[in-house]
Amino acid sequence: MERDKAEEESVGLFIPKPMLCSEAEEGEVPHSLEMLYQTINSTSDCLLLAAHVLLLETGFLPQGCDVRDREMPSGWRAAGGLYRLQYSHPLCENSLVEVVAVPMGQTLVINATLKTGAVEFSQKLALKLDAYVTEEWAGGNAGVAYRDLKKLSRVFKDQLAYPLIAKAREALGLPALFGLAVLPPELLLRIMRLLDVPSILKLSKVCRRLHSVTQDASLWKHFVYRDFRGISTSHRHCYRVELQKECTSHVIAFFCGESVLLPN
Repeated sequence: MERDKAEEESVGLFIPKPMLCSEAEEGEVPHSLEMLYQTINSTSDCLLLAAHVLLLETGFLPQGCDVRDREMPSGWRAAGGLYRLQYSHPLCENSLVEVVAVPMGQTLVINATLKTGAVEFSQKLALKLDAYVTEEWAGGNAGVAYRDLKKLSRVFKDQLAYPLIAKAREALGLPALFGLAVLPPELLLRIMRLLDVPSILKLSKVCRRLHSVTQDASLWKHFVYRDFRGISTSHRHCYRVELQKECTSHVIAFFCGESVLLPN
């Protein structure tokens, strides 16, 4: 198999398997990361390259190079051991993201600052090097240099990449693209049915869209039958009293036969 792959590469026939970091099993890395891996000098380099690939996966476009060149932007290693990169994003008009990463012992601290017009905001993420880079990082094999890329993808995108896009679009007055608020009502209700009631009350305060969906009578009927079937009337009454302490304007509907108003 490896021989066939080498032969195909030598004649320009080899086409790598499409893969995201979130799809990589242990011993595998996306081809884009494998190509960049040849430039590493340290564990911090390894993790920074993975962060760069994750930004590319979420649609960020590097400044200073063509993404098709399969190389890092010029000047990505800055003086003092820092890393500096700049990106734009097609979904965030006229915005520029500057990424500065600082190695601090066994941690790589990544600070991404997005500028759009007069608005500027930042997201910071601290990543443990040994959580994602193995001791075999210098062996020339990208597949064994990384570990747990699936977790890295989830943490990086959820805590840095997606929040940056969301904040930029909010600042520009553009509609949201992802998150609970953009899901259709039927999917939102299916998700909400998995939560407990205190979590639903907190969710209802996030935005008008989620507040509206939390008012659905079928949702509260589900909670009643899920949480109170076979429970005595006295326990139901105690629960209701505690619930009404938490939400002054929220009232539960269809409370096991009791007549209660829906929240406003």
